[in-house]
Amino acid sequence: MDIKEYASIFISIFTLVINIFFYIIIAPRINYRMKNKERMYNLCSEFLDYLITITSIDNFDGVPTKIRSYSIRLQLMFRDGKAPHELRETLEKVFQLAKKRKNITTDENINIWQEDMRSTTFELRVLLSKNGKKVRW
Repeated sequence: MDIKEYASIFISIFTLVINIFFYIIIAPRINYRMKNKERMYNLCSEFLDYLITITSIDNFDGVPTKIRSYSIRLQLMFRDGKAPHELRETLEKVFQLAKKRKNITTDENINIWQEDMRSTTFELRVLLSKNGKKVRW
């Protein structure tokens, strides 16, 4: 066997090792990251859709609980199971606004609450967009 055959064998083995390394180690990690990004996007979309619909309902029984549930699910998507501080504060603000709405009965106060909820939802959307990249890998 001459050097060309050894070089060909070496290149084939090297290529095989690189392929095995990629398919065993790198490809699953890429797939996991993409799935987590997709889960985060779906959860954020679902939560924001829910927040948009609650401004038009009258019966707020169970709404704060559902918001807390979304909040916990969102926070579990981040490393260490907690969202960045600013996002956590905004999620808590949304929860407190929903709790506050249960006791509001006058039309004027409902309109003020709706404006507060819209601005907080906008703030939440911006923070989710900005912090979505910090999702747990």
